[in-house]
Amino acid sequence: MKEYQITLRLTKILSLAVLCAPLMIPHFSEAAQEASGLQVRLSIPWTQIQDSIQSEVRNSNAFVKDLSNSVLQVGEFRAFVPNGSIEFTGLQRINSKMGESRFDFSATNTRLRIRIPSFKIDQEIERPIEGGVIRVRVQATCGPLHLSQVFNTVSGLYRFNLQDLRLIGAFESLTIQPDPAQFDMQDMTCQGPQGIDSFIRQSILEFAKSPTFLSAKVREFVEPFLQKELNENIQLLISGLQIPGNALGSKSKLVLRSAEQTPKGLRAQVDWVLDTRSNTLLPAPETPADDSDFGSRMDLQMTKAGFELLLRRYLETQPEWTKLLANDFEDFQGLLDSRFKQFFVWPDLFNFSGKDKFPILVQKPDVQTFQLNGTNLRLKAKTTAWLQAPRDGQLWYYVALMAQLNGDFVPTISGGSLKLQSKNVQTQSQIGFGQDYVNRYNPNMYIASSVTAPLVDNLVKDKAWSFALPQVKLSSTLTVKVQSYRLQGSTMHLLLGP
Repeated sequence: MKEYQITLRLTKILSLAVLCAPLMIPHFSEAAQEASGLQVRLSIPWTQIQDSIQSEVRNSNAFVKDLSNSVLQVGEFRAFVPNGSIEFTGLQRINSKMGESRFDFSATNTRLRIRIPSFKIDQEIERPIEGGVIRVRVQATCGPLHLSQVFNTVSGLYRFNLQDLRLIGAFESLTIQPDPAQFDMQDMTCQGPQGIDSFIRQSILEFAKSPTFLSAKVREFVEPFLQKELNENIQLLISGLQIPGNALGSKSKLVLRSAEQTPKGLRAQVDWVLDTRSNTLLPAPETPADDSDFGSRMDLQMTKAGFELLLRRYLETQPEWTKLLANDFEDFQGLLDSRFKQFFVWPDLFNFSGKDKFPILVQKPDVQTFQLNGTNLRLKAKTTAWLQAPRDGQLWYYVALMAQLNGDFVPTISGGSLKLQSKNVQTQSQIGFGQDYVNRYNPNMYIASSVTAPLVDNLVKDKAWSFALPQVKLSSTLTVKVQSYRLQGSTMHLLLGP
């Protein structure tokens, strides 16, 4: 019987532990405790930037420029436009290819429309006559001006450079192929001197069909749009890294230090500050000279030591106590339902019914050793769990279980979060009754180890820690999250995707 009983001295110690509610902060090496964060490297292949921009363009609607109270130069005429618009559509069918300092694109079946209800002309025009020049003042009110031109293809090469984390760029070339059969200009009339109607209409028609006019108007839309999209997307990719929900506390932050263009993509250096314990950050992996840190997806890289530090800090921010229900474990509920079993292994349960609910509080682990070993996390820790019991209208601290854990936890990635699930974890435990419960009821304190050992094992197997990992918000509708990881040598790669 002595083999299974806990002395009164131990029960007093356990009850004192509850009253004092000590914080069990994990214990790590001195070097790990001194570090306040880690440096990480973000490698973004051009193909992923290209796909992101292409997706944004394809989701865009028509590009419209308001012409209200503007002057539109059409050939030799300066038309004052009280209201109207120019519209460009069809970039949704864009195809693109991106590389270092260049963005090639082409789009088919695009359309340019000009809609102006009316416009005014008030200017002098010159005409050569018999070796001289005659000036004629033209005053007319014309409208409506409705033009439409379909382009078989619009293609271009946009050159850019990254300067101070912003893009500076311009078109090196822009080629358009209008479809002559799909040019349309609706009837337009003018009020002015006799004959001015047909003269202005013919002049506008000839100029509107010219490649000079059309190219200028297409460039007017496409160049600032590409500048904006490229700049915003790249800016988001390299600086939009964020920790959802501030999972590591208010002091945790990501700080972009630098970014550079390479033949394979963009590379950014980021400081991941976890706390203010010191000014020390664990360094990022060494940058390879051959750009081998680039793959097909965005890759957040850190050293193995940095990843271990990250997991330690995540464990530290876990709630001090996690509440579960012992009734959810089949073995425990089966014991509650059987007086026969209780008689032999846990006599004090005679004072409860099978319908009573037994909460169980599990304290976060006091980590003694912590090491990433291949695809497993080797962890040695100790923890305390308190089984609570309802009796006489009160919830008592009933039985304490002190457990030593030693084994592997497997990291998995799901929905942008890292989960640690136990695997081959060995447990050793001691038990003791709560002192207040003992003082009140003087219970039979015999509990067979064959009962408590499975309960502790179930607690460990059921426990899975989940930590939110960084993500990149590319737009209001698109966020890329960590989808998988791989440990390559001493470098941990977190791979991001939609």
